Amino acid sequence: MDLTLEQIHEFNICPMIYKFKYIMGIRRDGFYPLEDKYHESIRKTIMFYYYQILNGRQPTLEQLRQKFGSIFFKDKTPLDILGSSTFDSNYNALSAQGIKTINAFYNRESAKQFVPIMVDQDVRVPVKDHHLIMTIDLVREMKYTERSLTEVVMFTNTKKNVDTFYVNHNVNLTAHAYAFRKLFETKENRLVIQHMKSGKEFFTVRKDHELRRFEAIVDCVADAITRDKFYPVHNIQCNRCVYRDVCDKYKF
Repeated sequence: MDLTLEQIHEFNICPMIYKFKYIMGIRRDGFYPLEDKYHESIRKTIMFYYYQILNGRQPTLEQLRQKFGSIFFKDKTPLDILGSSTFDSNYNALSAQGIKTINAFYNRESAKQFVPIMVDQDVRVPVKDHHLIMTIDLVREMKYTERSLTEVVMFTNTKKNVDTFYVNHNVNLTAHAYAFRKLFETKENRLVIQHMKSGKEFFTVRKDHELRRFEAIVDCVADAITRDKFYPVHNIQCNRCVYRDVCDKYKF
């Protein structure tokens, strides 16, 4: 079975969300479409930065700002951007936040010496009897005076507090390590989470038993899907779930 990280995440939140979306084909916008667009714009701007370096060019801060604006305000007219409605105010507030985030990112990254090896790469990785479809954000060789380190980097825009527990148990970061080792047949020197909201970096490693735990997660999710084991999980997510009306009408 092929599974994406998004599918695994959604199944673990609530198996019925997975069924509505991927089995029954009921597609709906996310919980916060404007914030989703903001996160996508930040991500694409970051990847633009590394693609430029990969191709031998050093982008400027102004180029990154313009790139972010062109993505975030795509399909918006100048009147939309300058409008005073609540909707436009939300746009402008997120735009200001985005520029601040891009500034901090550029100041942090432009001071580093590194060689990108892989940027925003879609991969299909075997996990036991299944395949994981995911995107590796960044693999790079960091250059220091006396040594070099291979880093596997993941970027996150989460609003959650990023602490030691989050870093040590983040499934997406574990997937990055798992995919890197499968593809390159070697072990990275360290894993990095860049938390875009705070501008902080967090460094960690993954040991073999943590990769076995990841295999178990993928295997159990795939097994439940194969056996048609879908059930509703009632939790705080229900308050903003876009499938609430369907869930109420679904008959077991």
